[in-house]
Amino acid sequence: MLSAIQHYIDNPDDIPDIPQASADYLAARCNVSYIQRTGILDQLRKEGFSEQALYGFCEGLSAVVEIIELMQEQRHLQE
Repeated sequence: MLSAIQHYIDNPDDIPDIPQASADYLAARCNVSYIQRTGILDQLRKEGFSEQALYGFCEGLSAVVEIIELMQEQRHLQE
């Protein structure tokens, strides 16, 4: 895994495409509405996670969606 990390440190513009079905699935699962409606946020609260921790978790999910969009942009640039 360290070599893969180093590759993207050395080559930040080497962004792979992502299949549409994978992008759609990840974008849905990493959506705050999804984790609210499925009870994941409530479960994390019951497990004792602070609101700050939950906010950080939601911010991380938003970052995932941004990365998916970045990966999809590469497809459009190549077309």
